[in-house]
Amino acid sequence: MDIDTLRDSLFLIAYDNENLIPYRFVNYVLLEQETTQLHYLASFLLCMALNHLDGAYQTDFFHATKPDKLALNDISYMEYLLFFYEIPDQCLKREQMI
Repeated sequence: MDIDTLRDSLFLIAYDNENLIPYRFVNYVLLEQETTQLHYLASFLLCMALNHLDGAYQTDFFHATKPDKLALNDISYMEYLLFFYEIPDQCLKREQMI
């Protein structure tokens, strides 16, 4: 299964059922193989489907910063991090953006 199909399937399960199982599955796979795509997928699930849960944005930020460290030259991940400056929880502080 390609990553886009996996993302769409897990998103629907997480969103429709308001369940952490898809996020936990991604974390299980991350234990076997840590990739930028899997961290982004975990971040996406928390941000888009499970953001109503306490601590979702903070955990989401953890996963969002991992791809930044694994793929230093990919500007799309750096742009994604800026989202965390704009949200009310403001996980990303101004001095971290420099």
